[in-house]
Amino acid sequence: MVHFSDGHTLPLSDMKPFALAMPERLRHPLMLASPHSGRIYPDCFLEQSRLNMATLRRSEDFCVDGLYNFAPSLNLPYMVAQFPRSFVDVNRSAEEIDPTLLFQEEAEQNIEISRRVANGLGVIPRVVGAGIEIYPDPVGLFETRQRLAQFHIPYHEALQHCLAQIHEQCGAVVLIDCHSMPDTVSTRRLSAGKSCDIVLGDRYGASCHRDVVEAAEACFKKLGYRVARNDPYAGGYITQRYGSPEKGLHSLQIEINRRLYMDERKLRLTPGFESLKANLKTFVMEMIEVAHTLPTPGFHALAAE
Repeated sequence: MVHFSDGHTLPLSDMKPFALAMPERLRHPLMLASPHSGRIYPDCFLEQSRLNMATLRRSEDFCVDGLYNFAPSLNLPYMVAQFPRSFVDVNRSAEEIDPTLLFQEEAEQNIEISRRVANGLGVIPRVVGAGIEIYPDPVGLFETRQRLAQFHIPYHEALQHCLAQIHEQCGAVVLIDCHSMPDTVSTRRLSAGKSCDIVLGDRYGASCHRDVVEAAEACFKKLGYRVARNDPYAGGYITQRYGSPEKGLHSLQIEINRRLYMDERKLRLTPGFESLKANLKTFVMEMIEVAHTLPTPGFHALAAE
């Protein structure tokens, strides 16, 4: 069974890895996705974890899916992960497996020990929040592979297919990867004069055309937000995988300070939610205009992967 944040349950076998809204006709070279706002918790996960759901939920990009759910009204594809980030993180490579979550006798050759894995934030996270351990015992390689097969792989197959469709139809595509960040991130930067509301991640210029990130920064600043680029979030696996500007494939990660729309301690929305949502709609509408001006190399690379 799985648990929803409102207490409803559903058999794990019936749990869909994502929700996808696709317009009947693709009109714009832009897509939005929220990979970390899922809040359906499998029973097996809650039983394995040493933490209660309230603690696990602090890893969610809380209600980010709601901030952008206007996307279908703008005829934009919109994809939202249903499972929680603390269960499977699709913003990690399938090879970013934490070896400390495997049993001692298990060996896995295709492991990528990245800095994120070392910090406990691999594709199957070991920690939530400020380094709080999730599991009292190893997860094991068999379950790791099961989770990837049921959630990680279908998410990326669907995302890649959607982007390929848009690219084929429009000649280029921009993926806006939607996230939120704890206010403590901005607070830590305050002493250095770098406090921010929005962080734009383009992998230091590698994942999208400069016109995209420059227009995004200008729009958010015009709306009154403090904006940073690539510090401290330059973009994760999704931005890296789907960003190849020379092929007409652009990916931009947006991190929003949670203070703008929620009470992080109580996991509740604040009155700022609606005004932020309205501003994000303004931002996305501007991104549509920018996306239509991008070069169209005419090479359908994504579908060939």
